[in-house]
Amino acid sequence: MWEGYKKQENMKEFLKFMEEKGVEIISLHTSGHADEKDFDKLIKKVEPKIIIPVHTENSEWFKRYEHCEFICDKNIIKI
Repeated sequence: MWEGYKKQENMKEFLKFMEEKGVEIISLHTSGHADEKDFDKLIKKVEPKIIIPVHTENSEWFKRYEHCEFICDKNIIKI
């Protein structure tokens, strides 16, 4: 998790609780960003019916996966 989260009061309380339960807290950074090849592999393996891009600057890019329904900003879906 981002180190900045650990400064938030509710996260401090949670981490303290976890440590009291014997959970070792380890800081490990990952960007969380996937490239085109990673998305292609994921979509091929999972075969989703719907793709809902979150936290992206180019959600239109996901339209390339024609076998999936593509939901973008401000569209309404029923679950």
